[in-house]
Amino acid sequence: MFEPSVLGTQEYWDEFYQKEIDIMKLNHEECGEVWFGEQTQQTTIEFLLEKYTQFTCIDIGCGNGLFCIELLLQQSDEHSIHCIGLDYSSQSIDLAKMVHSKYDSISNIEWKCLNFLECDVSSLLKDEKVIVFHDKGTFDAISLHENKEQYKQMYKSQISKAIEYGKEHDQHIALFITSCNYASDELKKEFDFLSIVEEIEYPVFEFGGSKGSSVVSILFSK
Repeated sequence: MFEPSVLGTQEYWDEFYQKEIDIMKLNHEECGEVWFGEQTQQTTIEFLLEKYTQFTCIDIGCGNGLFCIELLLQQSDEHSIHCIGLDYSSQSIDLAKMVHSKYDSISNIEWKCLNFLECDVSSLLKDEKVIVFHDKGTFDAISLHENKEQYKQMYKSQISKAIEYGKEHDQHIALFITSCNYASDELKKEFDFLSIVEEIEYPVFEFGGSKGSSVVSILFSK
């Protein structure tokens, strides 16, 4: 479906985040890019805060860490949220820690440098009753790797393992995924082993007689 791209390689992201680190060292106010735009991130945060009150959010491919930080900054007194930011790029984790250091009031975040496709996923699942895996562009990047079919299957296997573990330990496990590469129907087909809980509606554009959205977000569970 997608041609292989450097965006699917770790080397690209290591170099990308090293440049972001270098920029932040020169300008401490520069925290890096918000993938898919600030409005998409804000919509996701508002959705999750309305949907869940007490939960652990595991951010798959956390990048500069801004999603986890903003999620915790915007929680109300009725919320109790723990975040785990994962990335296979050590430069990403270094950058996330740098950004996090600007927010002394936020303590309930863990940053872990590991490859989600290969890790022991059960080790990430805390005692929390509700655990939400959050993915904003990571599955997209995997789909651009030259071994995309193998890696996509590994990704899905990890989600399945997490859900099975959750069933055994009376935990609700969900996947909230945002994509700019997949249409809604395509994303649903990729994760047809899961149930669709809810889909976020984004502004629709029309071009050449066809209608669509540049971003798709779906909450899955089972």
